[in-house]
Amino acid sequence: MALVLSSATSLHGASVAMAVSLSMLPLPSKTPAWSSGRLWLLRLGYDKLSRPKAQADDGVWMVAQTVQMGQEKCFVIVGVRLSA
Repeated sequence: MALVLSSATSLHGASVAMAVSLSMLPLPSKTPAWSSGRLWLLRLGYDKLSRPKAQADDGVWMVAQTVQMGQEKCFVIVGVRLSA
């Protein structure tokens, strides 16, 4: 998760980077799949969304809608503080 969150690496890229790093160590371990990283990232996001939010009077909503690509659509509403 640190590769994805801190260094703007894709999930696939993080999986490959871990494979390269682990291949240099004499350890009998497997590389996690990119889908495992995706599940952990979703868990982290859910945890952040479900935490209590600070009450503020300078909030703004930003709304984004994507065009349908295949079977999936996305509609996002994000609350942002103006002071941030």
